[in-house]
Amino acid sequence: MSNKAHLQQLITNHTRRLQKLKEQRALTGIRTDPAIIIETEDIETELKVLQEELAAIKDEPELPDQPESTEETASATEYQIGLRHIE
Repeated sequence: MSNKAHLQQLITNHTRRLQKLKEQRALTGIRTDPAIIIETEDIETELKVLQEELAAIKDEPELPDQPESTEETASATEYQIGLRHIE
């Protein structure tokens, strides 16, 4: 997954969570748990940061994906195999 796609997915997930929290705030009114209010504010802040990052990526020219070196691929595979033996 590209960095751009990853940021878009994060924005989508955060937006969905924010919408549910806002619905919950609307239903509970003045009795809303302060944790929900704080989480709403935190998500709104995080969304601004993610949207700025996405805008910065859109302004940069796209580089073609570079294939991983064989050595890096081998190390990753060995690491994954090692993890399976631990489990």
